[in-house]
Amino acid sequence: MRELLKNAAAGHGASLLVDGEPGSGKSTLLGLVAEEATRLRCRVFAGAARETGPAPLGALLDCLEPDLPTEDIRRAAQGGGPPAGAVRRFFALIAQVCRTAPVVLVLDNLHQADDASQLVWRRLTEAAARRPLLLVAATRGAPGAPLPPAAARAAADAGAARLTLAPLGLCETARHAERVLGAPPGPRLLRRLGDTGGNARHLGTLLAALAGAGAVRVTADTAELDPAGAPDTPGLLGATPLEPRPGAPDRTAPDRSAPGRAADDGHLAHGPPYPLPPALAAALTDRLGPLSPDARTLVRVAALLDAPFPRTELAVALDRAPEAPLPALGEALAAGVVEETEPPQHRLRFRDELTRQAVWTGVPATVRAALHGRTARSLAALGAPAHRVAAHLLPADRTGDDWATDWLLRHLGELLRHHPRAVVGLAARHLHRVPPEDPGHARLQDAAAHAAYLLGLPDAVTRARELYDRAADPARRSRLGFLTALALLQDGRPAQAHPLVDEALAVHALPGRPARTARFLALRAALLCGGRRLDEARTLADQALERSLAVRAPVAEAYARSVRAQLLTHAGDHPAALRESVRARTAARRRAETRDIQLVQTLLGAHLLGVHDRDGEARALLEEARALADSTGSPARKAWAHTVSARFHYRAGHWDEALDDLDLGRSLPAPWQPSPPYGLDAVILVGRDRRDAARAALTAARAAAPAGTDPGYLPLAEALLAERDGDPHGALAALRDALCEEPPGRWSHRAFWLPDTVRIALALGDRTLAATAVTLAGALADTAPGERGPRALAQRCRGLAEGEPGALRAAADHYQRQGMRLCLARTQEDLAAVLAAQGDTDGARRGLNHAVDLYQLLAAHWYTARADARLRALGVRRGPRGARGRPRTGWDALTPTELKVALLVAEGRSNPEAAAELLLSPRTVQTHVSHILTKLGARTRIDIGREAGRRRPLNGPAAPPRGAAPAPAPATGKETDDREGRDDGEGPRRRRRLDRQSPRDTAVEPVHRGTGERPGALRADRGRTRHREDRAAPPGPA
Repeated sequence: MRELLKNAAAGHGASLLVDGEPGSGKSTLLGLVAEEATRLRCRVFAGAARETGPAPLGALLDCLEPDLPTEDIRRAAQGGGPPAGAVRRFFALIAQVCRTAPVVLVLDNLHQADDASQLVWRRLTEAAARRPLLLVAATRGAPGAPLPPAAARAAADAGAARLTLAPLGLCETARHAERVLGAPPGPRLLRRLGDTGGNARHLGTLLAALAGAGAVRVTADTAELDPAGAPDTPGLLGATPLEPRPGAPDRTAPDRSAPGRAADDGHLAHGPPYPLPPALAAALTDRLGPLSPDARTLVRVAALLDAPFPRTELAVALDRAPEAPLPALGEALAAGVVEETEPPQHRLRFRDELTRQAVWTGVPATVRAALHGRTARSLAALGAPAHRVAAHLLPADRTGDDWATDWLLRHLGELLRHHPRAVVGLAARHLHRVPPEDPGHARLQDAAAHAAYLLGLPDAVTRARELYDRAADPARRSRLGFLTALALLQDGRPAQAHPLVDEALAVHALPGRPARTARFLALRAALLCGGRRLDEARTLADQALERSLAVRAPVAEAYARSVRAQLLTHAGDHPAALRESVRARTAARRRAETRDIQLVQTLLGAHLLGVHDRDGEARALLEEARALADSTGSPARKAWAHTVSARFHYRAGHWDEALDDLDLGRSLPAPWQPSPPYGLDAVILVGRDRRDAARAALTAARAAAPAGTDPGYLPLAEALLAERDGDPHGALAALRDALCEEPPGRWSHRAFWLPDTVRIALALGDRTLAATAVTLAGALADTAPGERGPRALAQRCRGLAEGEPGALRAAADHYQRQGMRLCLARTQEDLAAVLAAQGDTDGARRGLNHAVDLYQLLAAHWYTARADARLRALGVRRGPRGARGRPRTGWDALTPTELKVALLVAEGRSNPEAAAELLLSPRTVQTHVSHILTKLGARTRIDIGREAGRRRPLNGPAAPPRGAAPAPAPATGKETDDREGRDDGEGPRRRRRLDRQSPRDTAVEPVHRGTGERPGALRADRGRTRHREDRAAPPGPA
């Protein structure tokens, strides 16, 4: 814009058309243009077209008055004859002014101008290049939508350049919030501001409302949403009645309105929002003003639907036939209020969530309830998916819904399988409509109790037990007894479940009821397995499996096979355990009530594949397990998935991800889960040389681990702490005691401690214990002859104890192929020690350098120092391997992964979006962002974007991951660690980045509204957390 103004001041004219949605900053930009033109001593004429009663040439004449005489032109235009005379006089007047000084003519709302003004503007555009005349007009348009026809005829077709004010990206949103609040916005506040869809006016309105309501807590470092500051206005915070309010524990499934996801994916409706304050809602709905009455009605009805919604559902909600044409929909799409999702769904949703919330607030509660009820009934009549109908039944008017009760009874099974949360709410509402003597009454009660169990609600045991105690029908009592026992087992009270199962077996172990008998036998086997009565559990599981196969009872078969898989895992027969786990999952898929079995066995399969270094298969099962856990909405099941994932990431060397999973698992209420990894975070913290934090984590883990249960990683954490404190005898004692507790030949996570046992035992001269550990490792490998992981472990132990470099190299090759960084680093360290003892100094130095490289990827500073000390005692030190003096600050100091994160930040990507792009956890991305800010000396993400626009990415040394302590000083001044060109540890990427270059409409680049900057220095995409993103061009020179 400044270039055009300078050219105009120098006598070179042009025409520019600025377009953008309402609230995008067009008028503000035109005002800045007028100020700058005045400063450059141009003659400035500015005005705005009015929508009501435009007189011929009125829009342009208003710009010229009162500085120029226009009375004759206005009289000629209003004379009723052809406007040709008035147009000639207008051109003559403009030509006269242009001979005296450069002229800048600014017109806002060109799309509202009269036809004569449109015609004259077009002719002026054609003549502007030959005169010192700059024409700047603004017109309304939605992002990515074509220009209004009149404006297109008047300017674009005549050769005017087009300047589109793109929606604000997250970087601009954060910068504006920082200017207003005085501190960078935190993640929750930034997500809420992203609900404005990048609309500058809505952003300012929301910020003012949040600050005025006291809903933002500002500190020196950040500004974050504070639910306690606005308890009476939850709508400001973006909470919904079906979602947790900000700061509350997450007890729902993940975001169900994510871009690109089908609405029929098995999730319940996103739910209606809380009302916004009326003044804020009115300010946000101003974009509906230009819409026709039919389009405004369509938008209000659309605000009640769960996004993204199919077009047929919108038609039904409008009381039209499902396939009826909706002319008003095109108007709403053109205005940018709603948009279509990507194919193949082609569903509809609001372009920004805040506008939906504002429109929803403007619909009276009684009208909303009535519309929901009517829509639910119409959808049910059309046979729509149960969850779409339930989404409208929950907020519907409760009067006259007898049909809904009948519908609910018919669809209880489907809702219970996929949407248990809807069952809890709808059953409570409709229970009083069914007489107690009607079988439907008991069905609703039982379904609600089952849903409470599936959701892990605190009162799940109470609900099931009360119904069980009152039940008189033997079949119903059997079902409720089974459910109560499962709820008690889930609640961590398996001992209280035994009497229920014993009673059920005494009642149902009769001829004619083999399926029920098999089911309770399998459940009793599961209880005995949890109580470590393994021989009894094995006998009962075999009996249950035999009976279930005889009578084709899939529920009993799933439970029996699940117990057998766990028993085989406990016995160390992993190949057989994997086969039985697959069969258990297959049987569990046949019935809804065995979803827990499917989840547990999926996690067990991932665990078994992980310990055998079958990395790809384990990751696939972990993803499947997370999806299963999320679909239940149960915090306990989500915690299971996170803890198994933590074990896997620890061994694979992704320690930040492991810590993330442990944090998430602990944050969810899970009263009981199989083999929690107690002490695993302490193990990681010791490796990172954070001893105080490790001791605190170890103390917390000891308090959390119940007596008589698997202590998890507690013995390993105690041993590592003792070794770090200089007490190798204490470390060896902790490992010896833990290994002696395991039955010979059993494979568990403790098998991975055997190499540490060999190493410390050899250092203390206890060759007997070292030989015992080698023998045990060999026996474990013999139990799984076809698995490479146990064989590599045995080779590692034998190579270390017997000084065989070949065995250690074979193990290292296996870990290298599987990408198991921690195991590879430890093996390379052991190989270096063996080679040094045999006099191969060069080979030992190479092994040490390799091990230290891997340790530093993990920020395992103590492991690095320990390896240096161990090899130094054998006369080996790390030597120089590359260029010295790598920078510690600046762009050149960024690692390859930090460069990727920095470029994504510069594009306006949030941490979760960058994490999904790079296959990292959000916490890991946050760690990288913190390192980037430190190395660049930047305060905000905006500064990262500015630097990215000026610099080219270069490789640099790694920065410490999350939780890393400062690296210890090297043993000598000669030691260096240069990792130029090495990726900082996230492994090969499975996803390619897409080209985000967006085409230019003209030679003039879009600018970001509200900033006045060209996009070369900082280019960001639209920062909305729940809607499809229109990517802008990547950072680069303008």
